[in-house]
Amino acid sequence: MRRLLFILSFFILAPILSSAQVNEHVFWTAIFNTTKLNDKWSLQTDVHFRTSNEYKNLRSILVRPILLYNVSKNSSVGLGYALFDVFTHSAAPNTTEHRIYEQFIQKQNIQAVAITHRIRVEQRFTERPGTSELFTQRFRYYIRALIPLAKQKETTFNKGMYTAIQDELFFHMQINDQVNSSLFDQNRLGASIGYRFSPKFDMEFSYTSQHIKRISSTVSNSIAQLGVYTRF
Repeated sequence: MRRLLFILSFFILAPILSSAQVNEHVFWTAIFNTTKLNDKWSLQTDVHFRTSNEYKNLRSILVRPILLYNVSKNSSVGLGYALFDVFTHSAAPNTTEHRIYEQFIQKQNIQAVAITHRIRVEQRFTERPGTSELFTQRFRYYIRALIPLAKQKETTFNKGMYTAIQDELFFHMQINDQVNSSLFDQNRLGASIGYRFSPKFDMEFSYTSQHIKRISSTVSNSIAQLGVYTRF
């Protein structure tokens, strides 16, 4: 376990420490909904609103639906689409990105602690006025542990306060000098405090440290986020 943590820390910190940093403070609001269609199929959609530095303007909107197929009780595969609009609030043109993505989710429980592993592969089509469309691909690995703060009588957590820790690593699947000259793209390490009102509704506040590797610098974002989770 120590060796695994060391290797993970190396991949997270090495690209971050190797270049100059730009530090920003931003706020994200996100709504996550999962609607069960039947025993095998479900539709998941998340919508994000993200501010610019120092919370001055709305920087971006992300809408991301995905159709999921439940392979088993604890695993699913999915095919999704994402629309990501970025607003510059300057003379520079806005950016629109269309994504097609595939993902695999594996869930496990250690008593009442719920652990989620997610692998996602994205095909990204970026449009900027006056330039040709840019195509890139990206690999993402996400892990999250949700920990109830009160002792649970059952392994299923239905109501009460909880905390969560999560990390997500992003890697370019091919090097593109217009975006990045390294394999590493970004890392998001975060912690949350939340309340589960029922099996169908959570609300949580989180802090995430995001590090994005650019060609000549690293952007370091301190992200405060309010998240709402609904399940039907």
